[in-house]
Amino acid sequence: MRTPDYDTLMRRVLRDEDECWIWQGAVDGRGYGNIGRSSKGESKNWIVHRLMYELVWGPIPEAHDIHHTCEKKLCLRPDHLEAVTRKEHHGVGGRHPDHPAKARAARGWPFNQVAVG
Repeated sequence: MRTPDYDTLMRRVLRDEDECWIWQGAVDGRGYGNIGRSSKGESKNWIVHRLMYELVWGPIPEAHDIHHTCEKKLCLRPDHLEAVTRKEHHGVGGRHPDHPAKARAARGWPFNQVAVG
């Protein structure tokens, strides 16, 4: 199954007022663009900003995430995509800003409260 190429991705991009290249195709539940292909009963999906990074800059280094320097999840502009370690991407607290820490544990008590049991 062929990986989508640069031209295929660019056919689904619109430039916005910030000169970001905004993906106009399918979007997953986390808000990231994706593209899929099917062939002979097999299917594969790609996260488009990661795919664009690899098409332009090469393989993503091991244990790295792709950070949108423009902070727009649907942006594919290569110079807005940067490979960073997970620690850099998620910040000092270890959590990405889009995924804040939960306020309560599964059983309902606040995380800052010690569970006694």
